[in-house]
Amino acid sequence: MKNVFLICVFMGCFCSSLLADSPLTSTHIHLGYKNEPIVIEALEQSDLTENILMYLASPSNPIAIKMAVVNALGWKNTDADVFFQYLQKGKKSLLIDLKYFTFLYS
Repeated sequence: MKNVFLICVFMGCFCSSLLADSPLTSTHIHLGYKNEPIVIEALEQSDLTENILMYLASPSNPIAIKMAVVNALGWKNTDADVFFQYLQKGKKSLLIDLKYFTFLYS
């Protein structure tokens, strides 16, 4: 019983100090795609531009480069809202509450 208690205390001490981070924004994926024009634009602008939004929304663009663009932009809570509103402009039948959408990503 004493051993179980010590294991629980040991696990509690170490597990409570662990914090998670998004590997998409903490790993520098964009360095492998630094010659791509859209990644260069994302690095220079550091905000979502119309061109970046169009690139991310297009299903024909490679997912790996889209990930590099998101990585180059960094992590800002407003980017998800801006991207969602951009997608919503093109789809009038999309009936998703923006508050619910941002709750999922906050």
